[in-house]
Amino acid sequence: GQFVSARDEGRGVSRMSAAGRWDASMWAASIASVSPDAFAAREGQFVSAAERKRRQRDVQERRKERLRELVRCLLPDRRAREVFKEPSKSKRRTRICTMGLVEDTVRCVKHVQSTKPGETLFDYRAGLLSSTTMGTLQLQRKDLRVDESNLGMALFASFERLKGYRGQSLRIMTHAEDADALAAMVQTGQVGARATVRLLRLCSEQDTGFLLAKYVPIELAVTHVSRDNSAVLLTCLLSAHDTAPLTTSPEFFFQFFQNADAHSKGPTRVVSSEGVMETMQWLQQRMAVVEESTGSMVRQLWNASMGFADVMTHLLEDAVRMYNWVGRDSFGRPVFQMACCLQHEGLKSEWHHFSCQGTTGKPIDVPSVPGVRTTSIKALLLPVDSVKEGEPHRTASITMMLKGGLVESTNKFVYFDGHVKVLIQMLKEGGKATMRELYLVREGEREAKMENIMESCAHAGLDFFHLPFSAK
Repeated sequence: GQFVSARDEGRGVSRMSAAGRWDASMWAASIASVSPDAFAAREGQFVSAAERKRRQRDVQERRKERLRELVRCLLPDRRAREVFKEPSKSKRRTRICTMGLVEDTVRCVKHVQSTKPGETLFDYRAGLLSSTTMGTLQLQRKDLRVDESNLGMALFASFERLKGYRGQSLRIMTHAEDADALAAMVQTGQVGARATVRLLRLCSEQDTGFLLAKYVPIELAVTHVSRDNSAVLLTCLLSAHDTAPLTTSPEFFFQFFQNADAHSKGPTRVVSSEGVMETMQWLQQRMAVVEESTGSMVRQLWNASMGFADVMTHLLEDAVRMYNWVGRDSFGRPVFQMACCLQHEGLKSEWHHFSCQGTTGKPIDVPSVPGVRTTSIKALLLPVDSVKEGEPHRTASITMMLKGGLVESTNKFVYFDGHVKVLIQMLKEGGKATMRELYLVREGEREAKMENIMESCAHAGLDFFHLPFSAK
């Protein structure tokens, strides 16, 4: 009828039976649950320090033996013997070569990842693709076309049609002045090569529905090159500011329209036309049927140049007139419009109203080579963060020409002080690109008839884009 203490009961020692005898099974269980040292102490025995060290060494030897068996499964017998040094005659314990074990572990993991891709590689790839703090771009070296990008780059360039630059040439999505630096870095094919370039961000503003664009400096690094040298993996660090949506403000639009009303309306003349012949040829290859009135005038200019490109350039500078108009539609949203005409030897063609585009990111069909769909998309171009305080605001936009869904050219328009700067970037065969600058200066009086037509188109919500001097 006696009972053991609550402490002993908690250790697994059962109560005595009514007859006062220990139950054999419960006694065995109590022995198994108590450590050797504690059980010996219970019996009044003393465990010396030497005995405790001996038991600790036995535990360590058992652990080493288990580790040795694991290493033998992963490594050849010869290498396993090098990792685990055989015990000398004077020492009983086995010694582990720690650095050798670490080196072989790393080598083994690399071997498994390269020959037996499984969950480890999948998780590693999934981690890269889902990262929002490190952007990754896998692209072809020959034409800089992006094969794959991760979530971070999709947030950086979140416009649905061009999200993460997938399928696009990274060269055409880079600022024209930085495109050569990007190409040079990729062509080195060296891991660790770096270059800071301005990439074009494209985001739709949720509150207004505007398509916003902005060039943002990003440092890209080559982190991997494929075995056949055909592809590279570029990475970059992205801050929260880089992945946050682009936004505007009432102050931005106040300055935008104030500058537009002062500097973006009226006829202009080309005063600097680097590579204008190449630009005209590029356009002509994508034209539909050229209108007879302007077509005959272009032929007259060509005949007058006698086939010399520099002479043709000067003739075009004298002959081309552009009418610019940046205003508002019926909802107060910005609309960009352009018209053009030719003047030569007393002859003047009619104004060809070829462009009327909003900035909602809506693609507009452009007449082009039959069977290939060409579209135009326009976005508001936001100023860079490095603009000095007090510097005058410049109204700007960017137009992208897409052929078969791929960006083929970008045209950047900046309106300031009665001038229009046009920066044209055209993608050519083999992934190469050319950059051309045009400067237009205000010349002549504003024409009420032309502006009435443009204002009516804007309020009617019309969207169209025709290549200059092409049939509508």
